[in-house]
Amino acid sequence: MEEINAAGEFDYQLLENLEHLVHILTPVQYVSIILTDAFLYKGKEVAHIIGTTEASVHANVSRARKSLRKYSPVSNAKSGTSGSVDSLQADPVIATMLEGFRSKDPEKIASVLHEEIQTEIVHSGLEIGLEETKRHSLGDWYQIVQDQQAIIGEYRLLWGAPVIVELEEKEDGKRYLNNLHRIEIEDDLVISWRFYCFSWDLMKQAAEELDVELNAAYFYHLY
Repeated sequence: MEEINAAGEFDYQLLENLEHLVHILTPVQYVSIILTDAFLYKGKEVAHIIGTTEASVHANVSRARKSLRKYSPVSNAKSGTSGSVDSLQADPVIATMLEGFRSKDPEKIASVLHEEIQTEIVHSGLEIGLEETKRHSLGDWYQIVQDQQAIIGEYRLLWGAPVIVELEEKEDGKRYLNNLHRIEIEDDLVISWRFYCFSWDLMKQAAEELDVELNAAYFYHLY
């Protein structure tokens, strides 16, 4: 097992990339790696603080470190290179969500969400449970896309993180970025869902990286 408090190589990346890490890690991964690698708590102590098991802490720190190894916005900015936006192979859960976006079908999306899902609208709020997510985030999304043209869902590697990219293709033939979705899956169901239409700076950077226009302001009137 990886020694959880042997931070060493990760200190610089953590300190320099905190703002970006909050977008590419799940909340539990983010808190776990900050407490262990930045504040040097032991796994048992972290488990007590966040109310989970030591094994879960080890697993989340390991996943977070893998993301750190793949991604460094500071290094990219200094070298002048852009992050990867490669297409990824979708597993059945991701494929169902993509089809739900494309067909504007909230029930299809909801079919792969866990009953106790945590849905975070970054910079706006947190919804707990499937019914709350269906009433609010999915309900609002459905209302919006009814007035939009073709919805395109793609599974991409963006800055080292796998994301669902949601776009609108308009009559002018251009694609416009609606939203970025970051999910975590356990036992073939989505247990964590984060989306970023209110993360304006991040969305602008993502649109540039994807070489599309930005459409996220379309969502703002609902909140």
